[in-house]
Amino acid sequence: MWLEANLSRQDILRALEDLMPVTIALGDDGALRLDKPTDVSFAAGQKLRVVCEVRLCSSVFGLRIPLAIDSATVLLEAAIERRSVLVFQVRLEERDVATDGSFVDLVNKKLAAHQAELVWDFRSTLGHRFDFPATLDPVRAMEVSVGWGVVHVTPEALMLAISVHPRADVQGPMSPADALSVPTARGLSSREARSLAIDA
Repeated sequence: MWLEANLSRQDILRALEDLMPVTIALGDDGALRLDKPTDVSFAAGQKLRVVCEVRLCSSVFGLRIPLAIDSATVLLEAAIERRSVLVFQVRLEERDVATDGSFVDLVNKKLAAHQAELVWDFRSTLGHRFDFPATLDPVRAMEVSVGWGVVHVTPEALMLAISVHPRADVQGPMSPADALSVPTARGLSSREARSLAIDA
């Protein structure tokens, strides 16, 4: 069984508008602030291209020095790691080498050094055990496990497919003692419960 999600440009733009502005801490190197996005598009190489204002507050000789690009392009490169972890690596795109090259290179080195990534372990999020009420026999629960996933970026959408494996937890028939407690849970009296258990 597969769970599939197709996220359009508008879907991702709305999600990023809710998440941003956001600040990425870079330890002693300062912090990177990404303001609200003004545009989102899909690029080759599993990338999302996000246009927004970027500000880097860098530490030089103990002083915080702000550097800014009014309209920078942030690249979010999507990949599946360890079969069930969706990772977006955060990088800046170099648009104008003469103007922004040194700034972009500096920021990307800091991002790489601090492993600036958006990470979702969907196996731990989606895997779940659904316990059923004691009135159901012999099924006790439904266990949903997650196998692996695939992510693909097209010119129109980001597509994510996740393999899901449901399995019923089935036990043997109830003993008379167990059966006594089941009708009681339905609101029957103890005498009615004993009668049903004896008839069974």
